Amino acid sequence: MTETNFMRRAAARRVHEILEVLESFFPSSLAEEWDRIGLQVGSAAATVKRVGVALDPSPEAVRQTAGGLLVTHHPLLFHPLARLDTDTPVGATVAEAIRRRTAIVACHTNADWAAGGVNDVLAQRLGLLDVRPWEPLYPVAYRKLTVFVPESHLAAVSEAVFQAGGGVIGNYAKCSYRLRGEGTYLPRAGATPYSGRPGELSVENEVRLEVRVPAANVTAVLEAMKATHPYEEVAFDLFPTERQNPAGGRGRLGRLPKPQTLAALARWAARRRRAPAGRFVGDGATRIERLLLCGGAGAGFIDALAGRPGDALLTGDLKYHEALQARERRVPVIDLGHFATEYPFIESLAARLTASLSPLPVFVCRTDSDPFSRI
Repeated sequence: MTETNFMRRAAARRVHEILEVLESFFPSSLAEEWDRIGLQVGSAAATVKRVGVALDPSPEAVRQTAGGLLVTHHPLLFHPLARLDTDTPVGATVAEAIRRRTAIVACHTNADWAAGGVNDVLAQRLGLLDVRPWEPLYPVAYRKLTVFVPESHLAAVSEAVFQAGGGVIGNYAKCSYRLRGEGTYLPRAGATPYSGRPGELSVENEVRLEVRVPAANVTAVLEAMKATHPYEEVAFDLFPTERQNPAGGRGRLGRLPKPQTLAALARWAARRRRAPAGRFVGDGATRIERLLLCGGAGAGFIDALAGRPGDALLTGDLKYHEALQARERRVPVIDLGHFATEYPFIESLAARLTASLSPLPVFVCRTDSDPFSRI
């Protein structure tokens, strides 16, 4: 195989491979229940030779990504379709995707809440310090399994537990703790012991095996453990564990490099994010020390900030009655618009995909712009 042919093959990926990369960036378990994320048009088995990234799906974005994979933030298919009318924006985009053999994938609220997602990028662009999730999310709950195994069956039992989904911590598999000791048991009448006889005390060389297990895998792990364990009655414990490392969270709270008045902060943030239509709710002289960020539409955080002096909400898409609510609750709000608070994520996502998929070409589609014009 020539070097040119090798590079051509290396620069092509299956859609499902790219989906796995996106899942590692933005776990689907972080998405809101009402959301529509993941593969929306095309086949996971398809081979693509380029990846386009855009805030919104459109026929033009599909044309620029022809024969590849279009990754968007906003889902194309969000509301259930009664029919696919190709004269509508959604129908036209689907038709163009089929015509151009282009797959479309959406990373929406999972990308809003994930580490390195929409709100983390926005926090970075605004220069916030000590940034943390406002509401941490732990998409995976874990249990600690402790089982006592005779040394002769340690390898078989531990391997069964691993194969059933236990023992994975981050990028490490088959993680366990093992402590050797002695176990005792006295079989009673009717028992069929692994060793020893009913009525006689048995002392066995055993290993205390401890493994972390995702809550969703507990049933499969216990079944695999019991199927390979030699004891008639398996001695084991299952403990709940504290959640320590969130995979992300709703909103981001960060500290300003130096306190500012609400009016000055709104003007500064609008210039920084190139949002000429930026506006704010509240007394412009209010001293602000921290910002709660929610790119896109984040009015749902207004009540949470009530009674927190020094904090303000920065978001987009604030409606009239939401602004009234903020004013009544005395919650300072800065509205930079939907586009200005989300578009920086698109540039960041393209850079991350480039690093993960090289030499597959990844580019930002030249289709996104703020639909509003200043009067």
